[in-house]
Amino acid sequence: MKKARKILAVLMCGAMMCLALAGCSSNKGGDEAAPETESQGAGSDTQAAAPETEAPDAGSDTQAAASTTNGDAPYVAFSTGATNTTWRQEMVDFFSEVADEYQEAGRISGYTIANNTTDWDVTDQISVIRDLIADDNVDIIVVNPNSPTDLNAVLAEAVAAGKLVVCGDCEVDVEGVYCCSVDHYQWAYNIADAICKQLDGKGNVVEISGADGHPANEERERGTAEACAQYPDINLVYSQPGGWDNQTAKEVLSTYLSSSAYTVDAVITQETMGYGILQALEEMNSTTGCMDNLKSVYLETSPVCLELYQELKEKYDFDVVAEPNPAGILASSLRVAVNLYEGKEPKELGGLYGRCFIYDVEAFYETDTISELIDIMKDYTGDYTLSEHWTEEEAAALFK
Repeated sequence: MKKARKILAVLMCGAMMCLALAGCSSNKGGDEAAPETESQGAGSDTQAAAPETEAPDAGSDTQAAASTTNGDAPYVAFSTGATNTTWRQEMVDFFSEVADEYQEAGRISGYTIANNTTDWDVTDQISVIRDLIADDNVDIIVVNPNSPTDLNAVLAEAVAAGKLVVCGDCEVDVEGVYCCSVDHYQWAYNIADAICKQLDGKGNVVEISGADGHPANEERERGTAEACAQYPDINLVYSQPGGWDNQTAKEVLSTYLSSSAYTVDAVITQETMGYGILQALEEMNSTTGCMDNLKSVYLETSPVCLELYQELKEKYDFDVVAEPNPAGILASSLRVAVNLYEGKEPKELGGLYGRCFIYDVEAFYETDTISELIDIMKDYTGDYTLSEHWTEEEAAALFK
């Protein structure tokens, strides 16, 4: 694993409480409620929690009043799309960390976190973005889009209104909109290919994917399917969404295992669902023998999942693959957005539509290296997840 990028682990148990106090959690009051937004002041400095890890200050107070304008510095708004998962809460923390850095340096005048009232709802997010377009104080809009196509019209409206728009974590095809994302197809392909190799190219594979219809998830499903298709004796026997939620993933897999006629050799899933998958396999083993038959499984990078893995590894022989999906991608998106606003020209763009800054994930672990990940996370408990994002120097290097 290269040292150039920060490898970040954040304790989300405390962050969940702090985000609620700070007003950055989703308003569950109903579809009719106005979109929830908070204007942010500069927060406290982030402290490095352990070597090569960093915990962003999730407990920084937010300010209801608008920030003081720093000359011509832009004001930033972030449409989150959803905040109801651990990963999404980390996403807000990392974004806020970089936004605080930029505000302190005078490169932005302030920022707003604009949450949906209904997580994952496209119509709701369109309303949020339209409100941001109507706000003359907003210069930059960063979006984690809930659809690969359904937001195109409102994103085009934002560009026409003179806003600089960057979509993070996935790609959209809208002229004038830049994107910053992991290559989700390749991310999932790498995991599936490694698992197929661990199976020696033969066996039955189950996939529990993410949020149904989300653009990142669609690309990952495609990557998984095409990787498995490279192996004639690999059978992708089941694929259903788990909503990027451990409990949902656990229930989906448990239901399948209770009725399936197939012997399951491997389970492929994504980011914050690995713990739920291991729980399902452990609990269903007495009636299905699924752990006795398991040969390979994807692990999320949280300590709670790694701890359960170590317990199960003492009883069963199986391989693992772990690759973080960095929640810091929206922090990287903000770095890209501010540099673009300052008039800098990108050196190279790629992706599906040729308008994307592609983030290459550094961390990747298999059975023979999983101890390195366990060592990185050893000082943490609960729902930390491993992440990474561009430093300012790395972001600056993307421009001419």
